[in-house]
Parts: sequence; C-alpha cells; structure tokens
Amino acid sequence: MRSAAALLGVFVLGSLAFTACDGDDDTIGGSGTGGSAAKGGKGGGAGKGGSNGATGGTSTETGGTGATGGSSDGGAGMAGSSGAAGDDGTGGTVGAAGAGAGGEAGSTGGEAGGGGSGPAPTPLACTYECVLDADCDPAHGYTCVGGLCLDAERACNVHDDCVAWATSLTEPCAADTDCEFFAYGDLCIDVGGNGLCVMVPFEDECAFGEATLAQKFGLLDTATVCLDLSGRCDAHQCSRGCTSDPDFCTTGPNDKRGPVCDSVSGKCGGCTSDSQCGGPGTSHCNLATGVCGCQDDVECDGLAGMDACIQGKCSCSAASCTAFPSATPICG
Repeated sequence: MRSAAALLGVFVLGSLAFTACDGDDDTIGGSGTGGSAAKGGKGGGAGKGGSNGATGGTSTETGGTGATGGSSDGGAGMAGSSGAAGDDGTGGTVGAAGAGAGGEAGSTGGEAGGGGSGPAPTPLACTYECVLDADCDPAHGYTCVGGLCLDAERACNVHDDCVAWATSLTEPCAADTDCEFFAYGDLCIDVGGNGLCVMVPFEDECAFGEATLAQKFGLLDTATVCLDLSGRCDAHQCSRGCTSDPDFCTTGPNDKRGPVCDSVSGKCGGCTSDSQCGGPGTSHCNLATGVCGCQDDVECDGLAGMDACIQGKCSCSAASCTAFPSATPICG
C-alpha cells in the first residue's frame, strides 16, 4: 500500500392673510411670537382691526409676546392666534410656533454583569517531551520525534500528514524516473511536501485507496494516482479513520461508537441510544452530539493515560501520564 497527502483532490402655517374688500390703510396688529422649548408659551393675542372710516384707523393693540418656554422635555410653543379682521382691514398674521428644546439626556447604562465562572474544562491527552530516543521506548518503535515520544512512522500534526502512512508510501523521489516501477505507471507525487512514488489506477480502478488528482513533485503538472485519504491525526499520531471502510462503524471492533462515519474527523458517531455504544470510555450515547462517550471517571481508569471523564470523553490528569518514565509527561 502507499499514500499521499489529501491533495488538491486538484453584498405654518404660512402668514395667513384675510383681504378686506374695501380697506385702504387699516392694518391689523402683529401676532405674538410663539414660546420656545418645553411646554412653550402661548402666542400673543391678535391685534384688533381698525374701525370703518373714510380712512381706516390704525389698529393700536399689538399682539402680546409669547411666554418663554420652560426647560427641556416640553413640546413646541403654541402658535399665536390670528388677528381679527378690521371692518375693512387686513387680517392678522398667525403667530409663529415656539421651538421646543430637546428632552433631557437618557440615564447612564446599566451596571456591567458579574464575572462568569470561566470556560468549561476540555478533554486532554497525554504527550511526552523528550531529548533523546532513550527517553522514550525505542524497543517498541517510540522515539524522540520533534521533542515528543512518538511512533516515528505515524508521527503527525495534521490529517494530511497521515496520507503517506495510510497509503504505505516509502519510496522517495525527485522525478518520475526515480521510481522503481515507473515503467508500470508509478509517478513521483508531492505528498506533504515530499516526493514519493505513487501508483496510478489500473483501468480507472485503484487496488487500494481512491483515485485522487495530485500534483507532481517539483512541477505544476497534476496526475490521477491512488491515495488512501482515510488517515487521521490524533494526539500527534496517525490512525486509520472510518472512511477507510464503508462498514467501519457497523462491524467490530468499532461498532460500539455509533453507526455513522463522520468523514471530517474520521470517527464514528450518530448514535441515538446507549445500545449503539459500548466498551470503556464509550458506553453512553450523548443524544445532543450523537457521540458515544463516558459517563464517569471510573469508566476511564482502565485506559492508558486516562483517569477522568470530561464532557463525555476520557481524559488525562498530571498523575495519569506515566507511559514513558524517562520523558516529561504533559497533560494538555
């Protein structure tokens, strides 16, 4: 088998005048000015019309001035009333409305809410910091990789790092002709930044993995090759996810983690009852998430490096990370 990175798969009243029929010079007294601001004063009274005569007399009564409005919150001042028409005089003008001042500013905002209790704890996993291979367990394949005790063949940081491992790609190359089976169709493909020899489909079928459009190493050209994209990175180690087999989540030993495969995480889920779950750390169905998980700390005691049930998932504590005595355990 071989592998390559999950590659490329490659928007006012205006002045109101009353006109007398025969008036000459008689004029009407001006109206009062409206009050300003809140509950504005009432406009002045209208001047009286002049008496009817050969020459109309002048109206002597002047409209009163509107009272000054009170402080804010009041409405506009009332308009002055119109002057009464003289016998032959011109009608009086309507008083202008007093402008009301703005209301008082709103009160200050409410007090800030009290502090919360902090974020909920999240599940953690053990890692082991090292300096030398001897700090780990080289006899069982665990060496010091990037400062952590890891199985070097499965070491990873992201899912794409697991393509080469899942596809069993081991032959390095810089060009197609570097591949031992180039004559049979192997091509030099960029897998996670490395040149690796990868098989091509035979009659459009892959013996393993799936036909994937990938970029050739050191070139802009692409080619369809066979890559297993089911590898998933968890705690810096690759494992085969549920997309590797359509029956992965419904047959043992993975049939007690939920019957539905989540292609992104590579984990089984979709449970609707506890009967679809089982085993240490996965005995209970979380109906909100559809994921099988733990119910209490005791359930996690038998799992390596784990002794606490946090948010339905078995997790570590500083005391539970003891796999490599010569390395520095980190629960994080």
